[in-house]
Amino acid sequence: YFTVSDDVYVSFYIKYSSVASSIRTCYITNGCRISIRSDGSLRLEDAGGTAIGSNSSVLSNNTLYLVGLHWKKATVAANDGQCEAYLVLGDDNFGSSFASSTTLTQTGQLGRVDLGNTSGALDNQYYTDDVRIDNVSMPGPSVVAPPPWWTQGPRAFSGLIGR
Repeated sequence: YFTVSDDVYVSFYIKYSSVASSIRTCYITNGCRISIRSDGSLRLEDAGGTAIGSNSSVLSNNTLYLVGLHWKKATVAANDGQCEAYLVLGDDNFGSSFASSTTLTQTGQLGRVDLGNTSGALDNQYYTDDVRIDNVSMPGPSVVAPPPWWTQGPRAFSGLIGR
């Protein structure tokens, strides 16, 4: 949760090793969302799950991508709310959206983003990292290198945390 806003921008890194079923992965609650499809592409959807525009290209397994999602509330009595989804390889800067709408009807401010498997399918293996939320502009790529486990794969942790 965060302070409610007329505009919500979310960016995050994603990397997956297998996708067996379609799942909702980033959801600006009551605004719009991005789902990973079973073919490995991303799909922009409205809050009810209806597809907006075309799916992204199919993502490659074990490859780091930066994903962006933007939602802007509609003005009262006008269907002019906006939603846009972006996808770039690694630390590239965002260019044009792969899907968008300017006809959404949500007129209330929003203040919640859910990230991860928000739809219950348990047969997908993917990682998200460096989630950033803003209400002014889309957060771009990170300025620090991704952690080693992005390239080395998951490992068991051993040791002490703190003192």
